[in-house]
Amino acid sequence: MNETFFCTKEFVTEYAQVLGSGVHAHAVTVDGSGPRRAMYALRWPTRYCTYELKMAPHCLYASPGWEGSLERSTVEGILRRVTGARNRSLEWHVRFDHPELAAHMISLGMKAERKLAHIVPLLQDYEEVASKYESIRRYEVRRAPREGVVVGEAACAAQVDGYLELHRRCFERKNVDTGWPERLIAYLASLRGRARLFVAEHQGRIVAGGLFCRDGSGLHYVHGARDPDFKGSFLGSSVMDAGIRWGCATGCAFLNLANSGGRAALEHFKKSWGTREEWTWYFRWENPLWARLGRLKKQVLFWDRGQNRSVASGQQIVVAH
Repeated sequence: MNETFFCTKEFVTEYAQVLGSGVHAHAVTVDGSGPRRAMYALRWPTRYCTYELKMAPHCLYASPGWEGSLERSTVEGILRRVTGARNRSLEWHVRFDHPELAAHMISLGMKAERKLAHIVPLLQDYEEVASKYESIRRYEVRRAPREGVVVGEAACAAQVDGYLELHRRCFERKNVDTGWPERLIAYLASLRGRARLFVAEHQGRIVAGGLFCRDGSGLHYVHGARDPDFKGSFLGSSVMDAGIRWGCATGCAFLNLANSGGRAALEHFKKSWGTREEWTWYFRWENPLWARLGRLKKQVLFWDRGQNRSVASGQQIVVAH
């Protein structure tokens, strides 16, 4: 399937409501390559009645969806609607299995940065997929129940709240922000057919978790957290394995573990699940009009500061004389 969940009205409207502060879901009409439809972007208000658009947050993926072949004119029409005079910038991340979309965008002058994503193929049955794990991952998956760790879907509000509390403690300790609002995590966890939040519990306490979301023909690993006070890397492995089992059981073609951001340890962890690497495309467009005005403003400010320094220097010379 060519569509992506992260530019649907359902997801983008919820995210906009979570963010507040004037952010809202911006409908982009799609004509051609199938029936008339819309994809949705997050729209941030900026100065002078202008705005910025993100076709999906957190480098998630956006696609207009199409039937048969994707026509260049369809993509051209979309870009015309999202690169208007009032829009200052556009961000759009294209998934690895949508090369037609990326090719049309590049041919229409959009600049792309390519990023490697780690993809776990899920077309075989679970046992076949698990046989591709590195031996250390298979050992950790078997070890979890021996250590008294129980892994399952978060089936009640208390378990979701427990995961959110774990997430909060983990990232407060690291003094970083994942950027994922807790309300949005809870919302995705409630979409039982669309997403699953798997949690690992030890003696009634949630010690790890991971959120997986159906995205077109595949599965996307959205978010995860692990209790740093609980010793043992097998916690993350047991949760990841649960997500892979779900993907196999529901006929997903792949699990997308996304990019590693240049972190060697994270890259090794992702590769250990039998992944292959695939290119994704990150497009960013800046309105040339507003870019020129921004440069002009900087030049004026620089000149003004220079004049002020010259005046101040001259005043000091007069006083000294």
